[in-house]
Amino acid sequence: MKKYRNIVFIIIIFLSLTLTSCSNMHMSSSVGMSMNFGSNGPHVTPYMNVGMSSGGRYY
Repeated sequence: MKKYRNIVFIIIIFLSLTLTSCSNMHMSSSVGMSMNFGSNGPHVTPYMNVGMSSGGRYY
């Protein structure tokens, strides 16, 4: 019973630290085309970025 109580205590502490650190987290995404000019002519490459940030929000 004491082992079970210790495990539950550790889980509660872990969740409280995790949830407070992720409270300001948000996702951002970016989609576009990248064009590079080389000796064989232009080369177009599509890109898609998905990122997560825990910092302040940029409006």
